[in-house]
Amino acid sequence: MVEVVRASEVIDVAGELNFLALGNMCYTMLGTHNDNKVTSYMQELFEMPGNRFSYEYSYILLDSQNVMGMMTCLPIKELKHATLKTVIDIIKLRKLSALKIILKNPKSLFALMRMREGKENEYHISMIATLPEFQGRGVAKQLIAYAEAMSVAEGFNKLSLTVVKQNDAAFNLYRKLGFNVVGEIDDNALQMYRMRKLLTVNRED
Repeated sequence: MVEVVRASEVIDVAGELNFLALGNMCYTMLGTHNDNKVTSYMQELFEMPGNRFSYEYSYILLDSQNVMGMMTCLPIKELKHATLKTVIDIIKLRKLSALKIILKNPKSLFALMRMREGKENEYHISMIATLPEFQGRGVAKQLIAYAEAMSVAEGFNKLSLTVVKQNDAAFNLYRKLGFNVVGEIDDNALQMYRMRKLLTVNRED
């Protein structure tokens, strides 16, 4: 049975999925190009509460207890607080190396911190990824459908996300699912489209 469920701290492929979703941005954030270390750090961030990569904001698609994919989804207003918590948690993880990261990549890190991914009246998918062995099975489509239902249930009529400009496959999928480009992020290493989908919220009289 395929179903979307809220994630828990024990999802051992969460680091891999977060790395798949963010790609090169992980190298900038964590100050290392060692893929194994990046995956490990992203897993640790997932297991910590309150940051933007935390299990608290994550949802997984399961097929007979096998994790197929994952997304992180929350209101933009909460995302702002979670981003600050992310910086604090990265400093905790990297300790003395955190200062080196800041000194080496000040512009890129500042761009990540001030990146405006959406507006406060939007529900937002901040990360979505599919494990390679489950690609082509509509994982992202099912997760996004769940995010839409969750958005409406919480009273939001707008669901947003960002996509790297060079990621044609993801961009075309989001367009097919009803998302439209509403802005761009062009700041140092970040070249992204902001996309948004309008949802129908049923309101009782």
